[in-house]
Amino acid sequence: MLRITLVFAAVLATAWGTGPQITAVHGASPLSWIQDGRLTSGYNLGGSQKIVGRFCVDVNPLSSPAGLYMDLVGTNFGSSAGTVSFSDPAVSLKSGTLSWSATEIRFTPQYSTACPSGPIDNFLITIRRTDGQTASVTCPVVQSVQTRPSWQCTWWGASSRMGTGKSIPQPRAYNWTTVINGSFRPAASDVALWYSSSSPNADSGKHTAFITSASRDSVRWSPPKYHIYYTVHLSQYNANLQETFSNYNARFNVDSTPGSPPIMTVVQGIKFSDNSGTALAVWR
Repeated sequence: MLRITLVFAAVLATAWGTGPQITAVHGASPLSWIQDGRLTSGYNLGGSQKIVGRFCVDVNPLSSPAGLYMDLVGTNFGSSAGTVSFSDPAVSLKSGTLSWSATEIRFTPQYSTACPSGPIDNFLITIRRTDGQTASVTCPVVQSVQTRPSWQCTWWGASSRMGTGKSIPQPRAYNWTTVINGSFRPAASDVALWYSSSSPNADSGKHTAFITSASRDSVRWSPPKYHIYYTVHLSQYNANLQETFSNYNARFNVDSTPGSPPIMTVVQGIKFSDNSGTALAVWR
Protein backbone atom coordinates (compact mmCIF):
# COMPACT_ATOMS: atom_id res chain seq x y z
CA MET A 1 0.00 0.00 0.00
CA LEU A 2 2.87 2.36 0.86
CA ARG A 3 4.50 1.77 -2.52
CA ILE A 4 1.24 2.47 -4.36
CA THR A 5 0.72 5.71 -2.37
CA LEU A 6 4.23 6.92 -3.10
CA VAL A 7 3.88 6.14 -6.80
CA PHE A 8 0.51 7.97 -6.91
CA ALA A 9 2.02 11.01 -5.16
CA ALA A 10 4.91 11.00 -7.62
CA VAL A 11 2.49 10.93 -10.55
CA LEU A 12 0.61 13.93 -9.09
CA ALA A 13 3.83 15.84 -8.52
CA THR A 14 4.90 15.18 -12.10
CA ALA A 15 1.50 16.31 -13.42
CA TRP A 16 1.41 19.58 -11.46
CA GLY A 17 5.10 20.39 -11.12
CA THR A 18 5.81 23.00 -8.46
CA GLY A 19 3.23 25.35 -7.00
CA PRO A 20 2.01 28.43 -8.88
CA GLN A 21 4.38 31.39 -9.02
CA ILE A 22 3.37 35.01 -9.82
CA THR A 23 6.31 36.86 -11.35
CA ALA A 24 4.68 40.10 -12.61
CA VAL A 25 1.48 42.11 -12.59
CA HIS A 26 0.48 44.10 -15.66
CA GLY A 27 -2.61 45.96 -16.75
CA ALA A 28 -4.30 47.81 -19.55
CA SER A 29 -6.49 50.86 -19.93
CA PRO A 30 -8.05 52.75 -22.82
CA LEU A 31 -6.44 55.99 -21.58
CA SER A 32 -2.92 57.17 -22.40
CA TRP A 33 -2.20 58.45 -18.88
CA ILE A 34 -2.79 54.97 -17.44
CA GLN A 35 0.12 52.89 -18.71
CA ASP A 36 0.41 49.18 -18.04
CA GLY A 37 -2.71 49.61 -15.89
CA ARG A 38 -1.03 52.14 -13.58
CA LEU A 39 -1.34 55.89 -13.19
CA THR A 40 1.74 57.55 -14.65
CA SER A 41 3.78 60.59 -13.79
CA GLY A 42 2.24 62.09 -16.91
CA TYR A 43 -0.87 62.53 -14.83
CA ASN A 44 0.84 65.53 -13.31
CA LEU A 45 -1.64 67.42 -11.15
CA GLY A 46 -0.15 68.65 -7.88
CA GLY A 47 0.34 66.02 -5.21
CA SER A 48 -0.15 63.17 -7.69
CA GLN A 49 2.79 61.29 -6.17
CA LYS A 50 0.17 59.86 -3.79
CA ILE A 51 -1.43 57.85 -6.56
CA VAL A 52 1.12 57.55 -9.37
CA GLY A 53 2.10 53.91 -9.87
CA ARG A 54 -1.20 52.54 -8.58
CA PHE A 55 -3.62 50.45 -10.61
CA CYS A 56 -7.01 52.00 -11.36
CA VAL A 57 -9.86 49.83 -10.06
CA ASP A 58 -13.39 50.95 -10.88
CA VAL A 59 -16.39 51.22 -8.59
CA ASN A 60 -19.69 49.43 -9.18
CA PRO A 61 -22.43 49.73 -10.32
CA LEU A 62 -20.80 51.48 -13.27
CA SER A 63 -19.30 49.09 -15.75
CA SER A 64 -15.54 49.22 -16.09
CA PRO A 65 -14.54 50.62 -19.49
CA ALA A 66 -13.71 48.13 -22.20
CA GLY A 67 -10.03 47.28 -22.17
CA LEU A 68 -9.49 47.89 -18.45
CA TYR A 69 -8.03 44.72 -16.92
CA MET A 70 -5.17 43.25 -14.93
CA ASP A 71 -2.76 40.45 -15.92
CA LEU A 72 -0.96 38.11 -13.55
CA VAL A 73 2.03 36.57 -15.29
CA GLY A 74 3.92 33.57 -13.96
CA THR A 75 4.29 29.81 -14.10
CA ASN A 76 2.42 26.67 -13.08
CA PHE A 77 -1.05 28.25 -12.97
CA GLY A 78 -2.50 25.10 -14.50
CA SER A 79 -4.47 24.75 -17.71
CA SER A 80 -7.87 24.69 -15.98
CA ALA A 81 -9.28 27.88 -14.46
CA GLY A 82 -9.05 28.16 -10.70
CA THR A 83 -10.22 31.12 -8.64
CA VAL A 84 -9.08 34.68 -7.98
CA SER A 85 -9.87 36.36 -4.65
CA PHE A 86 -9.04 39.65 -2.94
CA SER A 87 -8.18 40.53 0.66
CA ASP A 88 -10.54 43.53 0.64
CA PRO A 89 -14.12 42.18 0.89
CA ALA A 90 -15.38 45.17 -1.11
CA VAL A 91 -13.43 43.97 -4.16
CA SER A 92 -14.77 41.32 -6.50
CA LEU A 93 -14.11 39.87 -9.92
CA LYS A 94 -16.16 41.47 -12.66
CA SER A 95 -18.40 38.79 -14.13
CA GLY A 96 -17.23 37.28 -17.40
CA THR A 97 -13.73 38.77 -17.36
CA LEU A 98 -11.62 35.85 -16.13
CA SER A 99 -9.35 34.10 -18.60
CA TRP A 100 -6.79 31.53 -17.45
CA SER A 101 -3.77 29.80 -18.90
CA ALA A 102 -0.72 28.10 -17.43
CA THR A 103 1.30 31.33 -17.60
CA GLU A 104 -1.23 34.20 -17.58
CA ILE A 105 -4.42 35.07 -15.70
CA ARG A 106 -6.44 38.07 -16.93
CA PHE A 107 -9.39 39.67 -15.11
CA THR A 108 -11.07 42.94 -14.15
CA PRO A 109 -11.42 43.68 -10.42
CA GLN A 110 -14.02 46.16 -9.18
CA TYR A 111 -15.16 47.73 -5.93
CA SER A 112 -18.74 47.16 -4.78
CA THR A 113 -18.93 50.50 -2.96
CA ALA A 114 -17.03 53.76 -3.03
CA CYS A 115 -14.04 54.12 -0.69
CA PRO A 116 -14.70 51.29 1.81
CA SER A 117 -11.02 51.29 2.71
CA GLY A 118 -10.22 54.85 1.66
CA PRO A 119 -9.51 56.11 -1.85
CA ILE A 120 -6.24 54.16 -2.03
CA ASP A 121 -5.77 50.54 -1.11
CA ASN A 122 -3.18 47.77 -1.09
CA PHE A 123 -5.11 44.59 -1.55
CA LEU A 124 -3.78 41.07 -1.75
CA ILE A 125 -4.69 39.08 -4.85
CA THR A 126 -4.72 35.32 -4.29
CA ILE A 127 -5.02 32.75 -7.04
CA ARG A 128 -6.03 29.20 -6.19
CA ARG A 129 -5.23 26.40 -8.57
CA THR A 130 -7.75 23.58 -9.02
CA ASP A 131 -5.60 21.35 -6.79
CA GLY A 132 -5.85 23.92 -3.98
CA GLN A 133 -2.35 25.34 -4.20
CA THR A 134 -2.18 29.14 -3.99
CA ALA A 135 0.00 32.13 -4.78
CA SER A 136 -0.52 35.75 -3.77
CA VAL A 137 0.68 39.22 -4.70
CA THR A 138 0.00 42.65 -3.19
CA CYS A 139 -1.16 45.37 -5.58
CA PRO A 140 -1.26 49.13 -4.92
CA VAL A 141 -4.58 50.41 -6.27
CA VAL A 142 -6.61 53.59 -6.40
CA GLN A 143 -10.38 53.64 -6.67
CA SER A 144 -11.79 55.18 -9.80
CA VAL A 145 -15.10 55.89 -11.49
CA GLN A 146 -14.74 54.90 -15.13
CA THR A 147 -10.96 55.44 -14.86
CA ARG A 148 -11.32 58.82 -13.09
CA PRO A 149 -9.06 58.27 -10.10
CA SER A 150 -9.84 59.29 -6.53
CA TRP A 151 -9.00 62.81 -5.33
CA GLN A 152 -9.32 64.23 -8.83
CA CYS A 153 -12.02 66.75 -9.75
CA THR A 154 -13.49 64.49 -12.43
CA TRP A 155 -13.77 61.61 -9.94
CA TRP A 156 -15.68 63.78 -7.47
CA GLY A 157 -18.14 65.01 -10.10
CA ALA A 158 -18.79 61.50 -11.38
CA SER A 159 -18.98 59.97 -7.89
CA SER A 160 -21.40 62.67 -6.70
CA ARG A 161 -23.63 62.20 -9.74
CA MET A 162 -23.54 58.45 -9.21
CA GLY A 163 -24.62 58.98 -5.60
CA THR A 164 -27.74 60.82 -6.77
CA GLY A 165 -28.61 58.14 -9.32
CA LYS A 166 -27.83 60.40 -12.27
CA SER A 167 -25.67 59.87 -15.33
CA ILE A 168 -22.03 60.90 -15.32
CA PRO A 169 -20.21 62.81 -18.08
CA GLN A 170 -19.83 60.41 -20.99
CA PRO A 171 -17.99 59.09 -22.85
CA ARG A 172 -15.24 61.31 -21.48
CA ALA A 173 -14.84 63.22 -18.25
CA TYR A 174 -15.23 66.66 -19.86
CA ASN A 175 -18.17 65.95 -22.11
CA TRP A 176 -21.12 68.31 -21.60
CA THR A 177 -24.85 68.46 -22.25
CA THR A 178 -25.57 72.16 -21.79
CA VAL A 179 -23.56 75.25 -22.72
CA ILE A 180 -23.64 78.11 -20.21
CA ASN A 181 -25.14 81.20 -21.85
CA GLY A 182 -27.74 83.81 -21.00
CA SER A 183 -30.54 81.25 -21.13
CA PHE A 184 -28.79 78.88 -18.71
CA ARG A 185 -30.19 78.35 -15.22
CA PRO A 186 -27.91 76.57 -12.71
CA ALA A 187 -29.39 73.55 -10.93
CA ALA A 188 -28.42 71.15 -8.15
CA SER A 189 -26.54 68.04 -9.33
CA ASP A 190 -25.13 69.74 -12.42
CA VAL A 191 -21.45 69.07 -13.00
CA ALA A 192 -19.91 72.41 -13.96
CA LEU A 193 -17.05 72.24 -16.45
CA TRP A 194 -14.09 74.55 -17.01
CA TYR A 195 -11.85 74.42 -20.08
CA SER A 196 -8.53 75.88 -21.14
CA SER A 197 -10.13 76.64 -24.52
CA SER A 198 -12.59 79.44 -25.28
CA SER A 199 -15.41 76.97 -25.93
CA PRO A 200 -16.27 73.51 -24.53
CA ASN A 201 -13.86 70.88 -25.81
CA ALA A 202 -13.46 67.45 -24.22
CA ASP A 203 -9.74 67.57 -25.07
CA SER A 204 -9.11 70.80 -23.15
CA GLY A 205 -10.75 70.09 -19.79
CA LYS A 206 -9.34 72.06 -16.87
CA HIS A 207 -11.61 71.50 -13.85
CA THR A 208 -15.02 70.15 -12.81
CA ALA A 209 -17.16 70.78 -9.74
CA PHE A 210 -20.45 69.42 -8.45
CA ILE A 211 -23.27 71.90 -7.88
CA THR A 212 -24.78 70.96 -4.53
CA SER A 213 -27.44 73.68 -4.69
CA ALA A 214 -28.39 76.76 -6.71
CA SER A 215 -30.84 79.52 -5.92
CA ARG A 216 -32.10 82.70 -7.56
CA ASP A 217 -31.52 85.39 -4.96
CA SER A 218 -33.10 88.44 -6.56
CA VAL A 219 -34.30 90.16 -9.71
CA ARG A 220 -33.77 93.89 -10.03
CA TRP A 221 -35.08 96.28 -12.64
CA SER A 222 -32.62 98.93 -13.77
CA PRO A 223 -33.84 100.36 -17.10
CA PRO A 224 -33.52 99.10 -19.67
CA LYS A 225 -32.61 95.70 -18.15
CA TYR A 226 -33.51 93.20 -15.46
CA HIS A 227 -30.55 91.99 -13.39
CA ILE A 228 -30.94 88.39 -12.20
CA TYR A 229 -28.69 87.10 -9.40
CA TYR A 230 -27.97 83.45 -8.48
CA THR A 231 -25.89 81.81 -5.76
CA VAL A 232 -24.28 78.52 -6.79
CA HIS A 233 -22.82 76.24 -4.10
CA LEU A 234 -19.99 74.04 -5.38
CA SER A 235 -18.26 71.00 -3.87
CA GLN A 236 -15.01 69.92 -5.49
CA TYR A 237 -11.68 68.14 -5.28
CA ASN A 238 -8.29 69.33 -6.43
CA ALA A 239 -9.29 72.95 -7.05
CA ASN A 240 -5.97 73.97 -5.47
CA LEU A 241 -3.98 71.22 -7.20
CA GLN A 242 -3.35 69.53 -3.86
CA GLU A 243 -5.97 66.78 -4.21
CA THR A 244 -8.05 68.07 -1.29
CA PHE A 245 -11.78 68.69 -0.86
CA SER A 246 -13.27 72.19 -0.79
CA ASN A 247 -16.55 74.09 -1.04
CA TYR A 248 -17.03 77.36 -2.86
CA ASN A 249 -19.98 79.76 -3.11
CA ALA A 250 -20.07 81.16 -6.63
CA ARG A 251 -22.16 83.89 -8.21
CA PHE A 252 -24.00 83.68 -11.52
CA ASN A 253 -25.55 86.90 -12.81
CA VAL A 254 -27.58 87.44 -15.96
CA ASP A 255 -28.98 90.59 -17.58
CA SER A 256 -32.31 90.36 -19.40
CA THR A 257 -33.26 93.09 -21.87
CA PRO A 258 -37.02 92.99 -22.67
CA GLY A 259 -37.91 92.13 -26.24
CA SER A 260 -39.36 89.37 -28.35
CA PRO A 261 -37.48 87.30 -27.49
CA PRO A 262 -35.65 88.97 -24.56
CA ILE A 263 -31.89 89.33 -24.89
CA MET A 264 -30.17 87.32 -22.15
CA THR A 265 -26.52 88.08 -21.38
CA VAL A 266 -24.17 86.49 -18.83
CA VAL A 267 -22.63 89.22 -16.68
CA GLN A 268 -20.92 87.03 -14.07
CA GLY A 269 -20.04 83.43 -14.87
CA ILE A 270 -19.55 80.59 -12.38
CA LYS A 271 -16.06 80.46 -10.85
CA PHE A 272 -14.56 77.64 -8.76
CA SER A 273 -12.25 80.01 -6.84
CA ASP A 274 -11.81 83.74 -6.48
CA ASN A 275 -9.19 83.82 -9.22
CA SER A 276 -10.42 81.12 -11.60
CA GLY A 277 -11.97 81.49 -15.01
CA THR A 278 -15.65 80.81 -15.54
CA ALA A 279 -17.39 77.53 -16.39
CA LEU A 280 -18.38 77.14 -20.02
CA ALA A 281 -20.77 74.19 -19.78
CA VAL A 282 -22.39 71.61 -17.49
CA TRP A 283 -23.30 67.95 -17.62
CA ARG A 284 -26.98 67.72 -16.64
